[in-house]
Amino acid sequence: MSSKTLAVSAESESDGEKLHKSTLKRIGRFFASIVRIFSFFEREAELQRMIDSLEKHHRTVFETTGNATIVIEEDTTISLVNSDFEKLSGYSKKEIEGNMSWTVFIDKDDVGKMLYYHRLRRIDPHAAPRNYYFKFIDRYGNAKDIYMTIAMIPGTKKSIASFKDITEQRRLEVEALEIAERERRAIGSDLHDGLGPHLVGIKYMLTILKHKMDGRKIPEAKNIDEILLYVDEAIQRTRHLVKNLCPVDIDPTGLEHALRTLAEETARLFGVKCSVAFDADAAVLNNTASTQLYFIAREAVNNAIKHSGATEIGISMRRTANSLVFSVADNGRGIEPSLQGGGAGIAIMKYRARLINALLDVIPGENGGTMVVCVLQGNPLREEVFLHA
Repeated sequence: MSSKTLAVSAESESDGEKLHKSTLKRIGRFFASIVRIFSFFEREAELQRMIDSLEKHHRTVFETTGNATIVIEEDTTISLVNSDFEKLSGYSKKEIEGNMSWTVFIDKDDVGKMLYYHRLRRIDPHAAPRNYYFKFIDRYGNAKDIYMTIAMIPGTKKSIASFKDITEQRRLEVEALEIAERERRAIGSDLHDGLGPHLVGIKYMLTILKHKMDGRKIPEAKNIDEILLYVDEAIQRTRHLVKNLCPVDIDPTGLEHALRTLAEETARLFGVKCSVAFDADAAVLNNTASTQLYFIAREAVNNAIKHSGATEIGISMRRTANSLVFSVADNGRGIEPSLQGGGAGIAIMKYRARLINALLDVIPGENGGTMVVCVLQGNPLREEVFLHA
């Protein structure tokens, strides 16, 4: 065989090897693609299993919170409810989800405020209250006292709201307050009409005795002066107790008069200018409500003096179309962020407000300082409205 023939043969063998290797590579890449496809679907299946598991977990949590819970869309439609909300509302999930607005379940006196919060929350989640009270109306027209907790779902325009039915708790609180009010008034009456006059009588008798002893030149007469001082102190303490127990007179102007007295004492004792503005038609005839408002004002004034460095405090009561708005504002340094949620004093004020079916909040003043705002819902003008609410 010639050298030329050998060269051609070697070249042909080299081309064959190249073709074989190229084919093997293509087959390898094909199988690698198959493996990647199977791996992709395997990962997808695992991912879906994880999603299903998370959804199942969250749904379980959603169903077992212990409170009626709903998810609210931006247009106020309820997109998701749990079984506790079914029980609270009287409607089924099928009837509610995607079909009903949460406004259907809100008392007409509360719906305007809550719609405002709904819009505000979607502009700034921190601008609207996270917790508040309102009246819930179920399928059968029954009104229920509700304590709600609500928050935005991050990254969405949806909110999730939890409803706690406190109707029975509210009834017991009102009943307990009614009993406490009767006892408070009874004790105040006993001190005012019993112990007070009794002490005044003792003082009068001692004064007569002293005059007789002075006339007879009895040296021990000077001891009666010391006794009279103690009796005077007892009389003043009794009057102070009566004032604390019954600060508001039972008449239409009782609250206004008590607040003006508080303002005068504040100015005299602390040198802080304190004013009272009272709408002519904003009188509260309900002595229980008036008394709680007075105690709220006193706590707010004390807080302003002790913590804010205020030089001016304004107390006001004004009537709107559907409510009474009671406020105490100061020009101090403003409430500390750490106390925005409520210290002990704020908690007590909110509790007093809730007892008289009112809403109370502590907010920054329009021109600095702090404002305590209490809104009395319904009609606080008649005693029986409160006692049988």
